Amino acid sequence: MRGKTRITTYVCLIIVVYAMLQAQIVSRKKEAAAEALNDARNDLHSLKAELAEKQQQLRDSDNQGMLKPDEVGQQRSSLRLMRPLIIFRHQPISLQYS
Repeated sequence: MRGKTRITTYVCLIIVVYAMLQAQIVSRKKEAAAEALNDARNDLHSLKAELAEKQQQLRDSDNQGMLKPDEVGQQRSSLRLMRPLIIFRHQPISLQYS
């Protein structure tokens, strides 16, 4: 009977050690996940700050350099008028005077 008691005790110890190892593995995975989540939050925070900065720059620029819809139409029509001249200038010389 003593042999069976020792074996049972060893089995119980093995089970306890195995459970402790599993608990350590789970806790390490949780720590890694928490660290990854923290990194993602930091990235999100920096991206939000960058977005806010760029939005502020857009507000400050007050649409300088941006064409209004009616100006776009004027630019388009002037470019259409210049197109034949540009094509003529970029042709080889032999084609221009033939």
